[in-house]
Amino acid sequence: MQRQQPQEPSHSKSKYLRYAYRTSWKNFVKIAVISAIPFIFLGYFFPNLIGLLMYWVIAFLIWGIWRVRRMKKMQKLNEFQFPNDIWTAFHQQYPQFHIIHQSYIEEAFKDYLALHIIKNQPYAMPSHVVDALWHLLLEQFPEFYVKMCQDILGFELMHKAHQTSPNQMQKRMQNRQLLNTWVMSCSLHQLDQRQPKDIPRLFFADQFSM
Repeated sequence: MQRQQPQEPSHSKSKYLRYAYRTSWKNFVKIAVISAIPFIFLGYFFPNLIGLLMYWVIAFLIWGIWRVRRMKKMQKLNEFQFPNDIWTAFHQQYPQFHIIHQSYIEEAFKDYLALHIIKNQPYAMPSHVVDALWHLLLEQFPEFYVKMCQDILGFELMHKAHQTSPNQMQKRMQNRQLLNTWVMSCSLHQLDQRQPKDIPRLFFADQFSM
């Protein structure tokens, strides 16, 4: 009996959208105006509080620069594609993974990078196929990998080996990092982390690619 291929989740058919930090300039200005109203009101009736308004302006500018930088990183990530020689090496080393799902694997790896754009914290890697691609980049294309990380993230993303026989403290840490990955992956695709309509691509890549 031939094994039935799992159906691709619906979110993967919508141009691999990553919703985090997709704020338009129109929405950005709207946030600025709405948040400024109470400070302008207070500054008009209470001139002594003008310093509070200036504090808000400075704080908003700092937040805005931080936000724009991350928006640009996400845009650069969305436009990034692996060259063909990497995929040739990948399918030679891992023939068990379907070549027809190359785009899905690539986008799942980019999802993992996107998590570090949203919040730079430890994340567990839930996918064997994405981890295999990560190892290939580290082992066979190290210069490309470092440049890719610097161009997109601004730092080199380090790979830490998973503990095969972890102690209790290491197990708790691994579970915490896996939860981080789940929560931020759901946020990335605007999914309810408790009752998601789809499985985040990073968690579905193995089932879909084997």
